Amino acid sequence: TVIDIQNIGYGLAAGSLVGSYDIVSNKFKAKTGLGLGLSPTSPEGGGNYIGTEVNFNLLYKPKVFMDLELHAAYLWLGYFYDSPVINGDMTSRPQNPWTLFATLKWIMF
Repeated sequence: TVIDIQNIGYGLAAGSLVGSYDIVSNKFKAKTGLGLGLSPTSPEGGGNYIGTEVNFNLLYKPKVFMDLELHAAYLWLGYFYDSPVINGDMTSRPQNPWTLFATLKWIMF
């Protein structure tokens, strides 16, 4: 179950830093990001710190209007998720989520 914390009254304050570098100009790029989330209000049994995410992206352009991308992300959950109210009345804390996926974008005329 996914809960949108903004719609249950806890709010969200977030910030992010993103950096990228062209390894080969207009052909191969690396990009990374870092994000931090805080809640202005703590749920019962939890804290304000929602979590920190780090993500990474590699982009390769084999042809004009064709992109191959590899994405990876990991989220360290904060004390906010110690609350059973947020976790669907579960007493255990959820595991830190991660994802890894590839995409192909091709615009053909």
